[in-house]
Amino acid sequence: MKKSAKNRPKKRDTLVSHAKSSLGKNATDAQGAAVVAELLKAGKLKIDEKGAVEYRV
Repeated sequence: MKKSAKNRPKKRDTLVSHAKSSLGKNATDAQGAAVVAELLKAGKLKIDEKGAVEYRV
């Protein structure tokens, strides 16, 4: 996977969409959301109540 330090999604929905597209054309929204959930659980990012994403890489 390619690193995109400057072009990271800033909102949760965009991040889910990005994760879904990274998984391939047959990926579902649920799979994209699961990737985001795993990143949250691992402490790699934080999402505030407005849906803004903060990266902790």
